[in-house]
Amino acid sequence: MPTMKIRGGDLDLVEYEFSPFAPGEQMQILDLKNPPALVPQAGTVTVTTPARIHLSVLDMNRFAPDHPGGGGIGFALSVYCSAAVSCTDKGTAIHYSREPIIRHFVEIFSKTVGYTGGFRISAKDHELKHVGLGSTGSILVSVVHGMNAAVGSPLSEEQIRLLIGNNYVEETADGRVTRGFETGVGPAAATYGGMAVMGDELSLVCHHPFAEGKNVFIVIPPTDVSSAGEHEFDLLMNRARNLDYRDRELKAYLLLMDF
Repeated sequence: MPTMKIRGGDLDLVEYEFSPFAPGEQMQILDLKNPPALVPQAGTVTVTTPARIHLSVLDMNRFAPDHPGGGGIGFALSVYCSAAVSCTDKGTAIHYSREPIIRHFVEIFSKTVGYTGGFRISAKDHELKHVGLGSTGSILVSVVHGMNAAVGSPLSEEQIRLLIGNNYVEETADGRVTRGFETGVGPAAATYGGMAVMGDELSLVCHHPFAEGKNVFIVIPPTDVSSAGEHEFDLLMNRARNLDYRDRELKAYLLLMDF
């Protein structure tokens, strides 16, 4: 993977080297003081979660591939991802086009709760990729909640949200995964619905119902310009860091005092 350079200003040059790794490596496991009792369930658990629109990051200088944060605001939409999960005695079968990210979270979840069996997972996202609707975060929320319910719900919604935020990854072309930039807005909106306001390090500042029954018009024009991968990185980071040096105090004030 290439080294990505962020040029925020004349005196602001940051380099990130994205190093891919195999699913199941570099896991951030929750520290559960009391190991949960697991009760694998019969049958299949189906979980459906909404997409989200991420309106703004509060400060793009406060997150990195190995450090979730930055704060932000976003809301859930009635566009859905889903996952069907069942327990197996051993081995995990995944039916989804982006298998590496799912396999990574199977390993993370299993190690966190001490589960030694396997899963059968069939997932379907909303198929609107790289247009700002958060398919990765939403499908991960569906899958992890499905696994959790399938073994007796040992983790709370809040624990699942933090587990996803601290381990957020994207897949690479060769079947590995690499850490991505994560504010936590997507998993929060997908988990609780409505509007979510995030602080730094995945802290949920505010959540409340928002615009229920209203229509949101999303226009996706045809274009040959890529908004994924390195192109997305350049678009979001190089200009945005400089703007957030200037505007972060105002953005935070407007959200936390006037919202």
